[in-house]
Amino acid sequence: MGVAEDGQDAIKKASELAPDVVLIDAFLPKLDGMRATHQILEQRPKTAIVMISSYDHPRLVKELIKRDPERKAFLLKDSLADIGDLVRAVASVANGQLVLDLNIVRKLGRQYVNRSLLYRLTNVERQVVMLMISGVQNSAIAESLGIDPALSGWIY
Repeated sequence: MGVAEDGQDAIKKASELAPDVVLIDAFLPKLDGMRATHQILEQRPKTAIVMISSYDHPRLVKELIKRDPERKAFLLKDSLADIGDLVRAVASVANGQLVLDLNIVRKLGRQYVNRSLLYRLTNVERQVVMLMISGVQNSAIAESLGIDPALSGWIY
């Protein structure tokens, strides 16, 4: 385990220590976290990345996952309720999953769901999309549609 002072140091430490998961801030001195992440992944493409930021701009998420969304997480500092949230994110990316902060998912959803797409969906599909963008939990979406909440795992 290592701690880096800045983006350049993060690249050096990742090269020396060969971690399975790198936890990195999006905005670091000398070299920002995004550029450092790209360089780390060039050297060690299988490294999982957990990026944390106070800034919730979807551009950061798109940049992080544009090449390969597997083994990546983007979390907002103010959304982490406790250390357990961070531990779960690290475990998930280590297992190859993509983890995105719910607030970022909402913003991305609002950006990508446009009227032309919505008109091609059925009424039920449109309801599900709108509820998801609003941040409604899977079980509540299932319940509002009259679906057994135990079967709500299909709603992402």
